[in-house]
Parts: sequence; C-alpha cells; structure tokens
Amino acid sequence: MPNRDPTETQAAQQSSHRKGILGAILAGGQARRLGGVSKSMLSIGSQTLGQVAVDLLAPRTSEIIALVGPGRPFPVGSVPQVRDLYPNLGPLAGLHAALNYAANTLPSRPRAVVLFAVDQVLAPVEALDALIAKAALQPDANAVYLAPQGIPQPTYAIYRPGIFPEVSRRIKNRESLALKSLLEVPGSVQCSTPYNAECFRGINTPGDLLAARRRKR
Repeated sequence: MPNRDPTETQAAQQSSHRKGILGAILAGGQARRLGGVSKSMLSIGSQTLGQVAVDLLAPRTSEIIALVGPGRPFPVGSVPQVRDLYPNLGPLAGLHAALNYAANTLPSRPRAVVLFAVDQVLAPVEALDALIAKAALQPDANAVYLAPQGIPQPTYAIYRPGIFPEVSRRIKNRESLALKSLLEVPGSVQCSTPYNAECFRGINTPGDLLAARRRKR
C-alpha cells in the first residue's frame, strides 16, 4: 500500500478539525484611542483587518460570523453580522452572542466557537492551528486557550457550548465580566505555545497600527 502524502494527511486532519467549528470575529470594540474607527475597516497591507481575519478562519472553521456593535461596519459582506444581546459589556457579551447564535440560529449546532479578536490577526497562524488541534484532543474542555509568558489570551481562544450557562449567568448578574476570568472556571485547558505575548498584541493606538503595518510588509 503506497504511503500517504504528508500534506494530504495534514489537509485531512485540518478538514476533520474544522467541522462543527464556528469562527466568531470580535469586531465591535469602541477603539477610542484610534479615534473611534471600526478596527475591522483598518487596512494592513492591501487588506482590511476584517478580510484578513476571514481569510485566516475560512479554512479552519465551518462557519464565520462577525460580532459587531452599533455603527461598527464589517468589510466582508458575505459574513453574517451578529450584535450583542447585552450591549456595552465588552468581549464577554460578544462571546455570549456567539454562543447564543451557535445554539439557536445555526441548523447544525457547532461543537466549538473560535473567538478571534479582529486586531490579533498578525498572531502566528501556527498558534491558531495548535489551539484547534488541542481542542480536538480535549473534547470535554469548556475552553482552550493560550497563555504566552503566563498571559492568557481570552480573545484568541476556543469555547464550547458547555460554558454558555456560566457566561449567561455573569452577563445577567453583571458580575465577573472580565473575559479573562472565565478561563479560571473548571474545564478550561491551556494550550502551550512557543511564542511570546508580544505576538498577540492587539491594535489599540496609532503606534500599534503603524507597527502592525510594518510587520505585515
């Protein structure tokens, strides 16, 4: 029997991993230090951050949505836009909207949500692949996340429907709204990464945007 091409094996594994995964792009932040622009519309090279995020998630997920707020346009019209059910409560409300969409809108309920901040698109793609592979090996984990140099990355993580009740409880009671604290609940699994925390730095200031454009060249 002929040996299988390693690239074919890798492609088959990626196809298997992506089934039932919803990619949810966090794109509703206020971006006050950037003048209030929609981060997804900012350009990096010849593309917007929103387009780069979609291009990264498309081969790794079965569906993609953009989590947006009022007045926050998203540059890729083919991607469904989902608004927070509880506005102005930060990324936790975005995760709540994504999990609610997965449970109540999609005909085939995803088994996991990849939460992906639109301004973290320059993080190493190998880290995203490792995260998805780790989640495949930990089917009972409610959350799978990276913590480079001990710093958790809650907006670059995978969450499963099992964590939805806890997210809903926090949202409705307006308590423990920091998304990072959600990674402390039982059932959360850390995925190791060789990259440092700087690789996952978001774009929050004009200086960050300039540095990101330099990295993209």
